[in-house]
Amino acid sequence: MSEVTDVLARNRSAMIARAAMWALAWAVCAPVTAPVDAAEQLPPGLLEFAQTDHGADGASALVAGPGALRVIVWESLDSLGGTVGNDWDLLTSRSTDAGRTWAAPAALAAGAMEDRGAERRPVLARADEVWVALWERQAVGSGDKAGGSAVEFSRSTDAGRTWSEPREIEPEAEASRRTGRGPTVVVAGNGVFVAAWTSTGSRGALGADEDILVSRSSDGGETWSVPAAVAAYASADARPDRAPSLAADAAGRVVLAWEALGFAGPDWDVVAVASADSGLTWRAPRALDASAASDGLRSDREPVVAAGDGDVWVAAWLSLEVAIGAAPSGGDDEAPAAVEPGGWALVAARSTDAGLSWAEPAVIHRNKPGALSYRPSLAALGDGAWLAAWACKDDLDGELGSDTDILFSTSSDDASTWRAAAPLADAARRDEDAADMSPTVIRERDGWLVVWSSRYPLSTGTGSDADLTFAGGAVRR
Repeated sequence: MSEVTDVLARNRSAMIARAAMWALAWAVCAPVTAPVDAAEQLPPGLLEFAQTDHGADGASALVAGPGALRVIVWESLDSLGGTVGNDWDLLTSRSTDAGRTWAAPAALAAGAMEDRGAERRPVLARADEVWVALWERQAVGSGDKAGGSAVEFSRSTDAGRTWSEPREIEPEAEASRRTGRGPTVVVAGNGVFVAAWTSTGSRGALGADEDILVSRSSDGGETWSVPAAVAAYASADARPDRAPSLAADAAGRVVLAWEALGFAGPDWDVVAVASADSGLTWRAPRALDASAASDGLRSDREPVVAAGDGDVWVAAWLSLEVAIGAAPSGGDDEAPAAVEPGGWALVAARSTDAGLSWAEPAVIHRNKPGALSYRPSLAALGDGAWLAAWACKDDLDGELGSDTDILFSTSSDDASTWRAAAPLADAARRDEDAADMSPTVIRERDGWLVVWSSRYPLSTGTGSDADLTFAGGAVRR
Protein backbone atom coordinates (compact mmCIF):
# COMPACT_ATOMS: atom_id res chain seq x y z
CA MET A 1 0.00 0.00 0.00
CA SER A 2 1.61 3.24 -1.09
CA GLU A 3 1.77 6.53 0.77
CA VAL A 4 1.80 9.56 -1.46
CA THR A 5 3.16 13.08 -1.57
CA ASP A 6 4.39 15.36 -4.32
CA VAL A 7 7.73 17.17 -4.43
CA LEU A 8 8.23 20.61 -5.91
CA ALA A 9 9.99 20.81 -9.24
CA ARG A 10 13.13 22.93 -8.89
CA ASN A 11 14.11 23.94 -12.38
CA ARG A 12 11.65 26.06 -14.34
CA SER A 13 13.37 25.93 -17.72
CA ALA A 14 13.94 22.18 -17.54
CA MET A 15 10.33 21.58 -16.49
CA ILE A 16 8.89 23.52 -19.38
CA ALA A 17 11.24 21.90 -21.85
CA ARG A 18 10.27 18.37 -20.93
CA ALA A 19 6.93 18.92 -19.14
CA ALA A 20 8.11 16.44 -16.55
CA MET A 21 4.77 15.72 -14.99
CA TRP A 22 6.00 12.26 -14.14
CA ALA A 23 9.21 13.46 -12.46
CA LEU A 24 7.31 14.99 -9.54
CA ALA A 25 7.90 12.14 -7.11
CA TRP A 26 5.60 10.99 -4.36
CA ALA A 27 7.69 10.05 -1.36
CA VAL A 28 6.88 6.81 0.36
CA CYS A 29 5.35 7.07 3.85
CA ALA A 30 5.10 10.87 3.83
CA PRO A 31 1.99 13.07 4.09
CA VAL A 32 0.83 15.24 1.21
CA THR A 33 1.98 18.74 2.09
CA ALA A 34 4.06 20.28 -0.69
CA PRO A 35 2.25 21.80 -3.67
CA VAL A 36 3.01 21.33 -7.33
CA ASP A 37 3.97 24.54 -9.12
CA ALA A 38 1.41 24.78 -11.91
CA ALA A 39 3.32 27.65 -13.48
CA GLU A 40 5.80 25.06 -14.73
CA GLN A 41 3.34 22.62 -16.18
CA LEU A 42 2.50 23.64 -19.76
CA PRO A 43 4.23 21.25 -22.16
CA PRO A 44 5.44 22.21 -25.64
CA GLY A 45 2.64 22.24 -28.18
CA LEU A 46 -0.03 23.35 -25.72
CA LEU A 47 2.31 26.02 -24.33
CA GLU A 48 2.70 27.67 -27.73
CA PHE A 49 -1.06 27.54 -28.21
CA ALA A 50 -1.66 29.20 -24.84
CA GLN A 51 0.80 31.95 -25.75
CA THR A 52 -1.01 32.87 -28.97
CA ASP A 53 -4.68 32.01 -28.45
CA HIS A 54 -7.37 34.63 -27.88
CA GLY A 55 -10.14 32.64 -26.26
CA ALA A 56 -10.74 30.83 -23.01
CA ASP A 57 -10.15 27.10 -22.68
CA GLY A 58 -12.58 25.34 -20.40
CA ALA A 59 -13.56 21.82 -19.35
CA SER A 60 -11.47 18.99 -20.75
CA ALA A 61 -11.40 15.21 -21.06
CA LEU A 62 -8.08 13.37 -21.03
CA VAL A 63 -7.53 9.65 -21.60
CA ALA A 64 -4.35 7.58 -21.68
CA GLY A 65 -3.94 5.24 -24.61
CA PRO A 66 -1.59 2.32 -25.18
CA GLY A 67 2.07 3.01 -24.44
CA ALA A 68 2.88 6.70 -24.36
CA LEU A 69 -0.20 7.87 -26.29
CA ARG A 70 -2.41 10.52 -24.65
CA VAL A 71 -5.46 12.19 -26.20
CA ILE A 72 -7.20 15.30 -24.87
CA VAL A 73 -10.43 17.03 -25.93
CA TRP A 74 -11.52 20.37 -24.49
CA GLU A 75 -13.95 23.23 -24.99
CA SER A 76 -12.50 26.50 -26.24
CA LEU A 77 -13.56 29.96 -27.37
CA ASP A 78 -10.44 30.35 -29.51
CA SER A 79 -11.08 30.59 -33.26
CA LEU A 80 -7.82 28.86 -34.25
CA GLY A 81 -6.84 31.83 -36.34
CA GLY A 82 -10.31 32.22 -37.83
CA THR A 83 -10.64 28.59 -38.95
CA VAL A 84 -13.48 27.89 -36.51
CA GLY A 85 -16.26 30.05 -35.13
CA ASN A 86 -16.11 32.35 -32.12
CA ASP A 87 -18.48 30.19 -30.06
CA TRP A 88 -17.50 27.28 -27.85
CA ASP A 89 -15.99 24.54 -30.02
CA LEU A 90 -14.18 21.34 -29.16
CA LEU A 91 -10.44 21.20 -29.76
CA THR A 92 -8.25 18.13 -29.57
CA SER A 93 -4.57 17.29 -29.34
CA ARG A 94 -2.51 14.15 -28.91
CA SER A 95 0.82 13.27 -27.38
CA THR A 96 2.96 10.26 -28.26
CA ASP A 97 5.53 10.73 -25.50
CA ALA A 98 3.37 10.49 -22.36
CA GLY A 99 2.48 14.19 -22.37
CA ARG A 100 5.95 15.68 -22.69
CA THR A 101 5.03 17.32 -26.00
CA TRP A 102 1.72 17.75 -27.79
CA ALA A 103 0.57 18.21 -31.38
CA ALA A 104 -0.87 21.57 -32.39
CA PRO A 105 -4.54 21.77 -31.34
CA ALA A 106 -7.15 21.16 -34.02
CA ALA A 107 -10.94 21.33 -34.16
CA LEU A 108 -12.54 17.99 -33.42
CA ALA A 109 -15.45 18.69 -35.79
CA ALA A 110 -14.62 19.53 -39.41
CA GLY A 111 -17.64 21.85 -39.61
CA ALA A 112 -16.85 23.91 -36.52
CA MET A 113 -16.80 27.09 -38.62
CA GLU A 114 -20.38 26.65 -39.75
CA ASP A 115 -22.01 25.05 -36.72
CA ARG A 116 -24.89 26.81 -35.00
CA GLY A 117 -24.29 25.87 -31.40
CA ALA A 118 -21.83 25.78 -28.57
CA GLU A 119 -20.07 22.50 -27.84
CA ARG A 120 -19.56 22.07 -24.11
CA ARG A 121 -18.60 19.56 -21.39
CA PRO A 122 -16.75 16.88 -23.39
CA VAL A 123 -16.16 13.38 -22.08
CA LEU A 124 -13.93 10.73 -23.61
CA ALA A 125 -13.46 6.96 -23.41
CA ARG A 126 -11.35 4.37 -25.19
CA ALA A 127 -11.86 0.68 -26.02
CA ASP A 128 -8.79 -0.81 -27.70
CA GLU A 129 -8.28 1.18 -30.93
CA VAL A 130 -11.56 3.10 -30.76
CA TRP A 131 -11.89 6.48 -29.04
CA VAL A 132 -15.36 7.96 -28.46
CA ALA A 133 -16.06 11.55 -27.41
CA LEU A 134 -19.45 12.81 -26.24
CA TRP A 135 -20.46 16.36 -25.45
CA GLU A 136 -23.39 18.70 -25.00
CA ARG A 137 -24.26 20.85 -27.99
CA GLN A 138 -26.18 23.95 -26.97
CA ALA A 139 -28.21 24.94 -30.00
CA VAL A 140 -28.70 28.52 -31.10
CA GLY A 141 -30.36 30.20 -34.05
CA SER A 142 -33.82 29.39 -35.33
CA GLY A 143 -35.92 26.37 -36.13
CA ASP A 144 -36.78 23.28 -34.11
CA LYS A 145 -33.43 23.18 -32.36
CA ALA A 146 -33.40 26.81 -31.21
CA GLY A 147 -32.63 27.11 -27.52
CA GLY A 148 -32.33 23.37 -27.00
CA SER A 149 -29.39 21.10 -26.42
CA ALA A 150 -28.43 17.63 -27.55
CA VAL A 151 -25.82 15.00 -26.76
CA GLU A 152 -23.51 14.44 -29.72
CA PHE A 153 -20.69 12.00 -30.29
CA SER A 154 -17.71 11.44 -32.55
CA ARG A 155 -15.28 8.54 -32.83
CA SER A 156 -11.67 8.08 -33.83
CA THR A 157 -10.08 4.86 -35.05
CA ASP A 158 -6.61 6.28 -35.70
CA ALA A 159 -5.49 7.17 -32.18
CA GLY A 160 -7.09 10.61 -32.17
CA ARG A 161 -5.59 11.91 -35.41
CA THR A 162 -8.97 12.31 -37.11
CA TRP A 163 -12.56 12.18 -35.91
CA SER A 164 -15.84 11.21 -37.54
CA GLU A 165 -18.55 13.73 -38.32
CA PRO A 166 -20.48 14.53 -35.14
CA ARG A 167 -23.89 12.93 -34.78
CA GLU A 168 -26.62 13.14 -32.20
CA ILE A 169 -26.77 10.06 -30.05
CA GLU A 170 -30.54 10.14 -30.46
CA PRO A 171 -31.06 11.60 -33.96
CA GLU A 172 -34.84 11.32 -33.93
CA ALA A 173 -35.14 13.48 -30.81
CA GLU A 174 -37.24 16.61 -31.14
CA ALA A 175 -35.09 19.31 -29.53
CA SER A 176 -38.10 21.55 -29.02
CA ARG A 177 -39.58 18.87 -26.73
CA ARG A 178 -36.52 17.20 -25.27
CA THR A 179 -32.91 18.17 -24.57
CA GLY A 180 -29.77 16.35 -23.48
CA ARG A 181 -27.13 17.76 -21.14
CA GLY A 182 -24.06 16.74 -19.19
CA PRO A 183 -23.08 13.39 -20.72
CA THR A 184 -20.80 10.78 -19.14
CA VAL A 185 -19.31 7.71 -20.84
CA VAL A 186 -17.31 4.63 -19.86
CA VAL A 187 -16.16 1.36 -21.39
CA ALA A 188 -17.43 -1.79 -19.67
CA GLY A 189 -16.64 -5.44 -20.34
CA ASN A 190 -16.06 -6.65 -23.91
CA GLY A 191 -15.55 -3.10 -25.18
CA VAL A 192 -19.15 -1.97 -24.64
CA PHE A 193 -19.52 1.82 -24.40
CA VAL A 194 -22.12 2.97 -21.87
CA ALA A 195 -23.31 6.58 -21.89
CA ALA A 196 -25.69 8.52 -19.64
CA TRP A 197 -26.95 12.09 -19.57
CA THR A 198 -29.66 14.37 -18.23
CA SER A 199 -32.74 14.60 -20.42
CA THR A 200 -35.34 17.33 -20.12
CA GLY A 201 -38.75 17.29 -21.75
CA SER A 202 -41.26 14.65 -22.69
CA ARG A 203 -40.12 11.36 -24.11
CA GLY A 204 -42.80 8.69 -24.44
CA ALA A 205 -43.97 7.84 -20.93
CA LEU A 206 -41.54 10.27 -19.31
CA GLY A 207 -42.78 13.59 -18.03
CA ALA A 208 -41.39 17.05 -18.61
CA ASP A 209 -38.96 16.88 -15.68
CA GLU A 210 -35.27 16.01 -15.84
CA ASP A 211 -34.45 12.30 -15.98
CA ILE A 212 -31.29 10.24 -16.46
CA LEU A 213 -31.14 8.36 -19.77
CA VAL A 214 -28.75 5.56 -20.68
CA SER A 215 -27.60 4.21 -24.04
CA ARG A 216 -25.11 1.47 -25.02
CA SER A 217 -22.94 0.75 -28.01
CA SER A 218 -21.49 -2.69 -28.71
CA ASP A 219 -19.90 -1.77 -32.07
CA GLY A 220 -17.28 0.75 -30.98
CA GLY A 221 -19.60 3.75 -30.80
CA GLU A 222 -20.82 3.42 -34.38
CA THR A 223 -24.46 2.90 -33.35
CA TRP A 224 -26.24 3.33 -30.02
CA SER A 225 -29.27 1.70 -28.41
CA VAL A 226 -32.48 3.65 -28.00
CA PRO A 227 -31.99 5.77 -24.87
CA ALA A 228 -34.01 4.62 -21.86
CA ALA A 229 -34.56 5.98 -18.37
CA VAL A 230 -32.36 4.18 -15.87
CA ALA A 231 -34.82 4.66 -12.97
CA ALA A 232 -38.23 3.00 -13.04
CA TYR A 233 -39.72 5.98 -11.20
CA ALA A 234 -38.88 8.31 -14.11
CA SER A 235 -42.30 7.76 -15.70
CA ALA A 236 -44.16 8.68 -12.53
CA ASP A 237 -42.21 11.40 -10.75
CA ALA A 238 -42.07 15.12 -11.49
CA ARG A 239 -38.74 15.74 -9.73
CA PRO A 240 -35.42 16.54 -11.37
CA ASP A 241 -32.58 14.02 -11.70
CA ARG A 242 -29.27 15.55 -12.79
CA ALA A 243 -25.49 15.32 -13.07
CA PRO A 244 -24.86 11.63 -13.86
CA SER A 245 -21.46 10.00 -13.42
CA LEU A 246 -20.45 6.54 -14.65
CA ALA A 247 -17.73 4.07 -13.66
CA ALA A 248 -17.06 0.58 -15.00
CA ASP A 249 -14.60 -2.29 -14.82
CA ALA A 250 -13.40 -4.92 -17.26
CA ALA A 251 -15.82 -7.50 -15.83
CA GLY A 252 -18.79 -5.54 -17.16
CA ARG A 253 -19.85 -4.11 -13.82
CA VAL A 254 -21.10 -0.53 -14.06
CA VAL A 255 -22.13 2.01 -11.42
CA LEU A 256 -24.13 5.14 -12.27
CA ALA A 257 -24.60 7.91 -9.69
CA TRP A 258 -26.55 11.18 -9.95
CA GLU A 259 -28.26 13.84 -7.84
CA ALA A 260 -32.02 13.54 -7.29
CA LEU A 261 -34.39 16.00 -5.65
CA GLY A 262 -36.88 14.44 -3.26
CA PHE A 263 -35.63 10.87 -3.55
CA ALA A 264 -35.52 10.19 0.19
CA GLY A 265 -36.84 13.47 1.57
CA PRO A 266 -37.39 17.07 0.49
CA ASP A 267 -33.71 17.77 -0.21
CA TRP A 268 -31.19 16.70 -2.86
CA ASP A 269 -29.75 13.21 -2.45
CA VAL A 270 -27.05 11.29 -4.31
CA VAL A 271 -28.52 8.15 -5.85
CA ALA A 272 -26.79 5.18 -7.48
CA VAL A 273 -27.68 2.14 -9.54
CA ALA A 274 -25.53 -0.87 -10.43
CA SER A 275 -25.35 -3.15 -13.44
CA ALA A 276 -23.58 -6.50 -13.75
CA ASP A 277 -24.03 -6.86 -17.53
CA SER A 278 -22.38 -3.78 -19.06
CA GLY A 279 -25.41 -1.55 -18.59
CA LEU A 280 -27.96 -3.89 -20.18
CA THR A 281 -30.01 -4.15 -16.98
CA TRP A 282 -29.91 -2.09 -13.79
CA ARG A 283 -30.81 -2.62 -10.16
CA ALA A 284 -33.21 -0.27 -8.38
CA PRO A 285 -31.79 3.12 -7.34
CA ARG A 286 -30.70 3.64 -3.75
CA ALA A 287 -29.30 6.59 -1.82
CA LEU A 288 -25.55 6.40 -1.28
CA ASP A 289 -25.91 7.83 2.22
CA ALA A 290 -28.00 5.57 4.45
CA SER A 291 -29.10 8.63 6.46
CA ALA A 292 -30.64 10.35 3.42
CA ALA A 293 -34.20 9.85 4.65
CA SER A 294 -33.44 11.44 8.03
CA ASP A 295 -30.86 14.10 7.22
CA GLY A 296 -33.34 16.96 7.14
CA LEU A 297 -32.50 19.56 4.52
CA ARG A 298 -28.92 18.47 3.94
CA SER A 299 -28.27 18.68 0.21
CA ASP A 300 -25.99 16.16 -1.52
CA ARG A 301 -24.97 17.29 -4.99
CA GLU A 302 -22.71 16.71 -8.03
CA PRO A 303 -21.44 13.15 -7.50
CA VAL A 304 -18.56 11.44 -9.25
CA VAL A 305 -17.90 7.70 -9.10
CA ALA A 306 -14.78 5.68 -9.94
CA ALA A 307 -13.75 2.04 -9.98
CA GLY A 308 -10.61 1.01 -8.17
CA ASP A 309 -8.53 -2.13 -8.13
CA GLY A 310 -10.34 -5.30 -7.15
CA ASP A 311 -13.75 -4.73 -5.63
CA VAL A 312 -13.36 -1.18 -4.30
CA TRP A 313 -15.51 1.55 -5.84
CA VAL A 314 -15.61 5.14 -4.55
CA ALA A 315 -18.17 7.91 -4.93
CA ALA A 316 -17.46 11.52 -3.94
CA TRP A 317 -19.90 14.41 -3.81
CA LEU A 318 -20.62 17.81 -2.30
CA SER A 319 -22.74 17.95 0.84
CA LEU A 320 -24.31 20.98 2.52
CA GLU A 321 -24.68 21.14 6.31
CA VAL A 322 -22.84 17.89 6.86
CA ALA A 323 -22.49 16.47 10.35
CA ILE A 324 -20.65 13.20 9.74
CA GLY A 325 -17.21 11.72 10.20
CA ALA A 326 -14.07 12.91 11.92
CA ALA A 327 -11.37 15.36 10.90
CA PRO A 328 -9.42 14.24 7.83
CA SER A 329 -6.33 12.19 8.64
CA GLY A 330 -3.38 14.54 8.88
CA GLY A 331 -5.60 17.46 9.87
CA ASP A 332 -6.53 18.95 13.24
CA ASP A 333 -7.36 16.09 15.60
CA GLU A 334 -9.50 18.44 17.66
CA ALA A 335 -11.66 19.54 14.73
CA PRO A 336 -15.36 18.93 15.42
CA ALA A 337 -17.24 16.38 13.36
CA ALA A 338 -20.08 18.76 12.55
CA VAL A 339 -19.85 21.47 9.91
CA GLU A 340 -21.32 24.87 10.65
CA PRO A 341 -24.73 25.44 9.00
CA GLY A 342 -24.33 26.75 5.50
CA GLY A 343 -20.94 25.12 4.93
CA TRP A 344 -20.21 22.75 2.07
CA ALA A 345 -18.09 19.66 2.47
CA LEU A 346 -16.61 17.20 0.03
CA VAL A 347 -17.38 13.65 1.18
CA ALA A 348 -16.69 10.17 -0.14
CA ALA A 349 -18.21 6.73 0.34
CA ARG A 350 -16.79 3.36 -0.69
CA SER A 351 -18.37 0.16 -1.91
CA THR A 352 -16.81 -3.29 -1.94
CA ASP A 353 -19.60 -4.99 -3.89
CA ALA A 354 -19.68 -2.92 -7.11
CA GLY A 355 -22.21 -0.39 -5.89
CA LEU A 356 -24.76 -2.68 -4.27
CA SER A 357 -24.07 -1.17 -0.84
CA TRP A 358 -22.05 1.78 0.44
CA ALA A 359 -20.15 2.53 3.64
CA GLU A 360 -20.83 5.60 5.74
CA PRO A 361 -19.43 8.70 3.99
CA ALA A 362 -16.10 10.12 5.15
CA VAL A 363 -15.27 13.82 5.02
CA ILE A 364 -12.51 14.78 2.60
CA HIS A 365 -12.65 18.53 3.22
CA ARG A 366 -14.92 20.99 4.98
CA ASN A 367 -15.26 24.50 3.61
CA LYS A 368 -15.64 27.51 5.78
CA PRO A 369 -19.25 28.77 5.79
CA GLY A 370 -20.21 30.45 2.53
CA ALA A 371 -17.30 29.04 0.50
CA LEU A 372 -18.41 27.13 -2.59
CA SER A 373 -16.99 23.95 -4.05
CA TYR A 374 -17.58 22.45 -7.47
CA ARG A 375 -17.86 18.93 -8.83
CA PRO A 376 -14.79 16.84 -7.99
CA SER A 377 -12.74 14.50 -10.14
CA LEU A 378 -11.53 11.20 -8.74
CA ALA A 379 -9.05 8.48 -9.70
CA ALA A 380 -7.75 5.24 -8.24
CA LEU A 381 -3.95 5.05 -8.39
CA GLY A 382 -3.40 1.43 -7.39
CA ASP A 383 -2.38 -0.30 -4.15
CA GLY A 384 -5.17 1.46 -2.24
CA ALA A 385 -4.12 4.99 -3.27
CA TRP A 386 -6.74 7.50 -4.48
CA LEU A 387 -6.62 11.17 -5.48
CA ALA A 388 -9.50 13.67 -5.53
CA ALA A 389 -9.26 17.16 -7.05
CA TRP A 390 -11.90 19.88 -7.09
CA ALA A 391 -12.38 23.62 -7.61
CA CYS A 392 -13.03 25.45 -4.36
CA LYS A 393 -13.34 28.99 -2.99
CA ASP A 394 -12.20 28.05 0.52
CA ASP A 395 -9.11 30.09 1.43
CA LEU A 396 -7.76 27.39 3.79
CA ASP A 397 -7.71 29.74 6.78
CA GLY A 398 -6.08 32.58 4.87
CA GLU A 399 -3.49 30.50 3.05
CA LEU A 400 -5.16 31.21 -0.30
CA GLY A 401 -7.01 34.14 -1.82
CA SER A 402 -10.74 34.54 -2.35
CA ASP A 403 -10.71 33.18 -5.90
CA THR A 404 -11.44 29.62 -6.99
CA ASP A 405 -8.44 27.29 -6.74
CA ILE A 406 -7.89 23.59 -7.36
CA LEU A 407 -7.55 21.63 -4.14
CA PHE A 408 -6.59 18.01 -3.86
CA SER A 409 -6.55 15.27 -1.26
CA THR A 410 -5.18 11.74 -1.25
CA SER A 411 -6.01 8.47 0.47
CA SER A 412 -3.77 5.45 0.93
CA ASP A 413 -6.36 3.11 2.51
CA ASP A 414 -8.84 2.76 -0.34
CA ALA A 415 -10.72 5.96 0.51
CA SER A 416 -11.48 5.05 4.12
CA THR A 417 -9.66 8.18 5.31
CA TRP A 418 -8.30 11.23 3.49
CA ARG A 419 -5.44 13.63 4.14
CA ALA A 420 -5.91 17.33 4.66
CA ALA A 421 -6.66 19.23 1.46
CA ALA A 422 -3.92 21.33 -0.14
CA PRO A 423 -3.70 23.55 -3.23
CA LEU A 424 -2.61 21.59 -6.28
CA ALA A 425 -0.66 24.56 -7.65
CA ASP A 426 1.70 26.73 -5.66
CA ALA A 427 0.41 29.61 -7.82
CA ALA A 428 -2.84 29.42 -5.81
CA ARG A 429 -1.05 31.32 -3.04
CA ARG A 430 -0.31 34.27 -5.29
CA ASP A 431 -2.79 34.26 -8.17
CA GLU A 432 -5.21 36.75 -6.55
CA ASP A 433 -8.41 36.61 -8.65
CA ALA A 434 -7.19 34.20 -11.37
CA ALA A 435 -9.83 31.47 -11.19
CA ASP A 436 -9.02 27.78 -11.60
CA MET A 437 -11.84 25.45 -12.64
CA SER A 438 -12.84 22.05 -14.06
CA PRO A 439 -10.10 19.62 -13.00
CA THR A 440 -9.82 16.17 -14.58
CA VAL A 441 -7.76 13.47 -12.86
CA ILE A 442 -6.45 10.38 -14.63
CA ARG A 443 -4.31 7.50 -13.53
CA GLU A 444 -0.97 7.06 -15.22
CA ARG A 445 1.13 3.90 -15.32
CA ASP A 446 3.03 4.89 -12.19
CA GLY A 447 1.19 7.96 -10.99
CA TRP A 448 -1.39 10.58 -11.81
CA LEU A 449 -2.09 13.58 -13.99
CA VAL A 450 -4.48 16.51 -13.48
CA VAL A 451 -5.49 19.00 -16.16
CA TRP A 452 -7.65 22.05 -15.45
CA SER A 453 -8.61 25.49 -16.75
CA SER A 454 -6.66 28.37 -15.20
CA ARG A 455 -6.62 32.13 -15.69
CA TYR A 456 -3.25 32.48 -14.00
CA PRO A 457 -0.87 34.15 -16.50
CA LEU A 458 2.30 32.11 -16.63
CA SER A 459 5.70 33.76 -16.82
CA THR A 460 6.02 32.19 -20.28
CA GLY A 461 3.43 34.64 -21.65
CA THR A 462 0.14 32.78 -21.72
CA GLY A 463 -1.98 35.87 -21.12
CA SER A 464 -4.95 36.37 -18.82
CA ASP A 465 -7.44 34.15 -20.65
CA ALA A 466 -8.18 30.69 -19.29
CA ASP A 467 -5.71 28.07 -20.50
CA LEU A 468 -5.22 24.37 -19.85
CA THR A 469 -2.73 23.70 -17.06
CA PHE A 470 -1.18 20.41 -15.99
CA ALA A 471 0.23 18.90 -12.83
CA GLY A 472 1.13 15.35 -12.00
CA GLY A 473 3.33 12.96 -10.13
CA ALA A 474 4.58 9.41 -9.82
CA VAL A 475 3.78 6.73 -7.27
CA ARG A 476 6.70 4.87 -5.76
CA ARG A 477 5.79 1.27 -5.05
